[in-house]
Amino acid sequence: MHHVHGVINKLCCAIWSGASVEFIRFNPIKVWERLAYRNIANDSRRDITLFMGVPTVYAKMLEVMPQLPNLQPSDAMSNIRLVVSGSAALPVSIFNRWKELTGHTILERYGMSEFAMALSNPLEGERLPGYVGRPLPSVEVKIIDEDTGEPIPKGVTDESRSGELCVRGPTVFSEYWRKPHATAECFSFDGFFKTGDVAEYDAQHDSYEILGRVSADIIKSGGHKLSSLQIERVLLEHKDIQELAVLGVPDETYGERVGLICRLKPNATLLLADLQSWCKQHMAGYKIPTLMIVLDEEIPKNAMGKVSKKQLVHFFDDHENVEH
Repeated sequence: MHHVHGVINKLCCAIWSGASVEFIRFNPIKVWERLAYRNIANDSRRDITLFMGVPTVYAKMLEVMPQLPNLQPSDAMSNIRLVVSGSAALPVSIFNRWKELTGHTILERYGMSEFAMALSNPLEGERLPGYVGRPLPSVEVKIIDEDTGEPIPKGVTDESRSGELCVRGPTVFSEYWRKPHATAECFSFDGFFKTGDVAEYDAQHDSYEILGRVSADIIKSGGHKLSSLQIERVLLEHKDIQELAVLGVPDETYGERVGLICRLKPNATLLLADLQSWCKQHMAGYKIPTLMIVLDEEIPKNAMGKVSKKQLVHFFDDHENVEH
């Protein structure tokens, strides 16, 4: 309830359509129990048919499954007609695992408070892991080269030609309240809002992929421009990693180095050298983390369940806890 995804898409749309909305403090076990509940006589609660969450919600619900041996996820969600994820990038591993356990293909979209929703996977049709679909009706989007400011042709899919996603349409806001300078900076001359997110268009699937924030998720290391989100999606496939964040750590030689902060699964151990050996089979060498910190507790997040990488980068200031 801290952003457009919660207030507008979940709450207001449900109320407008005449649906019932239930509020419970998030506890993954209690959520599973509520989903598995079936309506009985003299009980006002209705079966849940629509479920929306941020990626952290889905990750935590999958994490507690071993604690619920008698619960069948596919049965618990048998009344659900649609499952939606928003507010942050959904890891491919969670997308695939959720589909495997529940039979539901999560619908992922992309939006911001400045314009609500802009891109979405289809209600009917193929939904691809790692992609956020196509522009919604009335929405125009383009990708501009960060260096030249020129639009990148839709047929170009080379990683080096990714750029900033720009959005135009009737849902785009007019201005930041009493911040004319910030407003002027974020709009192009032709009325497109510059989102600050780096994206690529996949012509084969006619779908967009969000690579991350220009300021936090794009790592410039040794001449390469890397998407931390793409690296995270691969690393989440490692059998010992529970959750993680990949970020650029300032470095005099390379500009930035690929740093990893992670929490491991119970009873797991992982050394940087072992992880790097595994990575060589799954990604290009220049994308492999060269710094790693393992946390005993969950990675800190803000009220929206998102990781603040600008804050996490300071974890690497304590060199005693960093594995090189």
